[in-house]
Amino acid sequence: MVPVTGRKVGEEAVRLACRMGRLDGAKVHALYVIELGLEYPLDANLPREIAAAESALGRIDALSHEERCPADTALVQARHAGPAIVQEALERNIDLITMAAGYKRGSQVLSDTVQYVLKNAQCPVLLWREPLKANNRPGR
Repeated sequence: MVPVTGRKVGEEAVRLACRMGRLDGAKVHALYVIELGLEYPLDANLPREIAAAESALGRIDALSHEERCPADTALVQARHAGPAIVQEALERNIDLITMAAGYKRGSQVLSDTVQYVLKNAQCPVLLWREPLKANNRPGR
């Protein structure tokens, strides 16, 4: 399973999952989680967020076809992405979660979502961090 957010780094994680999955005939599950604030019910209809999610999942679907990799996509709404990802992995009996992490400087390099999944997932988690860009490299 690959959690996606619409960012390029997530697409790279999907490519990696597809390439690994082709080796043993695995299917890739792409999951987009819309995080809802407490002011919304969990079944809230948020057209902008849903459209963004559907657009991102459409790109993932096209990418999986390009990689010749069977894939399915899912959209869920939750208070927090981390618990939703862990729960979906349990319900779908996922063998591996491949997560993307953008490059961040500072003391908290990993997002709360990535940290939650690393700590709580019942299956192995593979983390794909985007490479440093030239202007982000130390000493520049």
